[in-house]
Formats: sequence, structure tokens, C-alpha cells
Amino acid sequence: MKISQDIEAFGTIPIPHHVMTWILKDYRQPNDKIKNLVKDDLLLPVKRGLYIPGKAIRRQQPDPF
Repeated sequence: MKISQDIEAFGTIPIPHHVMTWILKDYRQPNDKIKNLVKDDLLLPVKRGLYIPGKAIRRQQPDPF
């Protein structure tokens, strides 16, 4: 799955919303796809518009700070 590989490439670096929409540019409604990725634990929202890889694809725990 290409999307999970793209997300995993960021490691523990937070991914801004505009980067996620760029990754999902081939989708007609990228915001709906982001919601589905959060629901499927592929993305974890840190705060509004900022995501980290979710439990399903994360190998390292992010720094709590």
C-alpha cells in the first residue's frame, strides 16, 4: 500500500495537513481519506492539522515533547 509507505517514511516527524493532502492528491476528497486513515489507525492526530503515523504502521514511539 503506497499511502502507508509514504506515511511511514516520515517516522516520528509530525505531518502537516497540507503535506497529507499533497500525498493524497490523486483522491477526489483527500480530507475524507484522512478521516478514514485516522479511523483505521494509520494516522494519529496530534493536534488540529498535524498528524503522526498511527499504531498500525508506527515502528518508533514519538517523543512526548
